[in-house]
Amino acid sequence: MAHFLNEEVIYIGMAGKIKSNGTFCDHTLCDRLTASRGRDKLTEVDIQMNDYVKKFMAEKIIEILDIHIFYTKEGEPPSFVEALLLYNYFKKNRRLPILNKAF
Repeated sequence: MAHFLNEEVIYIGMAGKIKSNGTFCDHTLCDRLTASRGRDKLTEVDIQMNDYVKKFMAEKIIEILDIHIFYTKEGEPPSFVEALLLYNYFKKNRRLPILNKAF
């Protein structure tokens, strides 16, 4: 069995939003992982994020994936932190993480 070691960030995302009335919309990590990643072009079936990542790991022969979770401060939008992380990643690497579609 091959052992793959790489420190590359493959995805930056967020779970949770602040609604227009200022309240926090709870979106758990479990909800985020089972959310739709989009439709399969051939079968037109929704692909869950966790299935998408499993397929990616199988194709790249990745056995272990580290997930890092950051919690925002009270009143700090998760989208702001996500945008900062994506911007800094892009600035350093001149590209987005491989599983991020757009920024």
